[in-house]
Amino acid sequence: MPATPDQILHGHSTKPVSANTRRGHLASRQEFVKDVEAAMARVFPTRSTPYGSVAVLGVTWESDTMGCRTAEANMMNVFSNVYNFTCKTIQIPAENDSPEQFLKAKFLQFCERYAQNDSLLIFVYSGHAAVSNNYRDFYWAAQTDENDHIIEPWAQWSEFGTNARSRKGRYLHIFDCCSAIAADYHNGPELLGAAGFTPSDTASDSLENSFTNVLARLLEDLNGAPKSVAQIFAELTRARSQNGLLRTPVHLLEKDKESVVLGKQDRSRNHRTLTVEDRKKAILDLGESEYRVLISVSLVGEKSLPDSEQFTKWLTTNLPPDLRNVSIRVVSSMESDSVLLLLSMPVELWDGLPTDKTAYSFISFVKG
Repeated sequence: MPATPDQILHGHSTKPVSANTRRGHLASRQEFVKDVEAAMARVFPTRSTPYGSVAVLGVTWESDTMGCRTAEANMMNVFSNVYNFTCKTIQIPAENDSPEQFLKAKFLQFCERYAQNDSLLIFVYSGHAAVSNNYRDFYWAAQTDENDHIIEPWAQWSEFGTNARSRKGRYLHIFDCCSAIAADYHNGPELLGAAGFTPSDTASDSLENSFTNVLARLLEDLNGAPKSVAQIFAELTRARSQNGLLRTPVHLLEKDKESVVLGKQDRSRNHRTLTVEDRKKAILDLGESEYRVLISVSLVGEKSLPDSEQFTKWLTTNLPPDLRNVSIRVVSSMESDSVLLLLSMPVELWDGLPTDKTAYSFISFVKG
């Protein structure tokens, strides 16, 4: 039964609280090295097969008053004219007794037309959204009330989004809405999304810097050069102060999958993907990035607090040669129920680390 407005939280949370507070898992040095290597492989994939086709479905509400249709049209234009992707758009009718059935029919029709074993399908949504208090239901909505709660008409994601996907191909979700991460938190496809709208986001002087418009400009600047979605997320995050985003975007990798690579398709519909040389250059370009992530790592099996320089030397020695220039800095170390390290690292590396290990805890984005 659909939730009522007072059962729905309008806003953003990166994860359910229980996932952030649960403790118990510790990582050994060797496990951390393996996780770093796996993270970089997911963020900078080179073994993925180029997609035979890429199709994009853009969705907005017919009653949109926030400028979402204009912003989404800008991004769809880039996907179509710069990347040569097949693009389709739909508007959810303002007067519709069952927007879920409308969307389910449209999603199924889209998947039946474009889903192949070697295809990439991208769902794009711009508009209001919310997550339920139990974090199990995600809703798209046409409007909100004076308390910023969504009101009818709305559509429950589990009724049309999760059931419409074909088993063929890969999927990517790009959502510019509140609570975007809730759509794919439970092992869904890869997601890149906004962290939500604020009142100033909808003002005419700041609409240009909405998540969708900022992403469209970045994709246009890349001009079809192959980049993984994880790399794109990192670029958006690092440049947030320059690109005008009021909140850091959110990104979820698909479980046990490498990040989707977005690249221009040529006239024969061959999709460009990352090469080994692209990977080497991208890793070298990470360098000493000014904008980084600070995390804590709970190490098991340490008899004493590790020396920062010695730990860095050990880490460098044990990583594969192509990863030894990745800057992982020991900021501090301390004893708790284990040895706790505070490490700074590039956004890309943090983004690729497993999210189900409580040995790794995000602390903050940092500068310097």
